[in-house]
Amino acid sequence: MRSKSSHPAGAAGARHAGGVIHVRPGTAPAATAKELAHLPQSERAARALEQDRGAREVPIDRAFLEAALDLRRTLRILVSAVVPRFADWCFVDLIDGDGVPRRVEVAHADPSKASLAQEILASGSGPGWATPGAQAIRDRAPRLYRELTNELIEWATHDERHLAVLRAIKPSSLIAVPLVARDRAIGALTIVRSEMVPGLDEQALVFAKELAVPAALALDNARWYQAEHAARCTAQELVDRERADLLEAEKAQLRLRRIESVAGSLSGILSPSAIAQLRNAELAQTAEALNAQLAALRVLQVAGAALR
Repeated sequence: MRSKSSHPAGAAGARHAGGVIHVRPGTAPAATAKELAHLPQSERAARALEQDRGAREVPIDRAFLEAALDLRRTLRILVSAVVPRFADWCFVDLIDGDGVPRRVEVAHADPSKASLAQEILASGSGPGWATPGAQAIRDRAPRLYRELTNELIEWATHDERHLAVLRAIKPSSLIAVPLVARDRAIGALTIVRSEMVPGLDEQALVFAKELAVPAALALDNARWYQAEHAARCTAQELVDRERADLLEAEKAQLRLRRIESVAGSLSGILSPSAIAQLRNAELAQTAEALNAQLAALRVLQVAGAALR
C-alpha cells in the first residue's frame, strides 16, 4: 500500500477573503517547472530553501493587485496559493483566441517531479475537452472527485500518453473549478492531492471556488492589458514604418531633383573645356545624390559620333 505524508490539508484560514500567500520579496512567488527542469535535484532543493527565506505573508487579494497586470506573476500567485500548502498539484487552463482551453501553468510540491510537470503542461485538454477542467469551463460548474478510481482517471484523459502521465502523479482526489470573469468562463483551476491526506472534500471545494473569484478577474485583467499593449505596439510599429516610408520617398524625390538639376546644368554647356571644369564638382554631387560609388560623364567627340 502506498504510504502518504501527513501534511495538514485543511482549508481553514486559506479562503481568499482572509487567506494569505507567501510572496518572495521583489520576485514572483515561485519558479516554473520549465525553469527548474534543467537543474539537479540538490540545486532545486537549495533554491526552494533560499526562496523561502524572507518570504512575507500577503493577503491573496492584495497579492493579485501587486502583480500589476503581469500575467506570468498572476499565474504564479494563483498556483502558490494552492501548492504546496493546500495540494500536491495545481493546473491552470485558459481559453485561447480560438476558444480552446490551453494549459498555461503547472505547479507541484515535489521539485523532483519537474520533468513530469512538463509532460502535464504539454498534455492540455485534448480533443473533445476530455479533462475535468475543460468540462468545468464548458458548463461553468465545479467538480469534486473525493476519490479517483481507475475508471475516472481513464475518463479524464484523452490518449494513452495523457493517461500514463496522470497515473504517474498518483492522484487520490481532484477539484476542478471554472475561472469566470465578467460573466464569461476564461479558464479553469484544477487542484490535485496525491501524497497529501486527507483527500479533497466539500470544504476544499469552497476554498477553490472562493480562490477562483479574484484569480479569474486578475487573470482577465492581465490578459486584457497584455492584448491591449500588443495592439498598441503593433499600431506604433505601423506608424513607424509609414513614417520611414514617407522619409524615404522624400529622399528619393530630392535625389531626383538633384539629378535633374545636374542634367540641366550640363545640357546648357557647349564647350568641352567648360564641361571639364564642372566635371569633378558636378559628378561628385551627382554621385552623392544617388549614394553611388562611381559616376561617369560621356560626351560626343567634336569630329565624329564617338563618345568620350
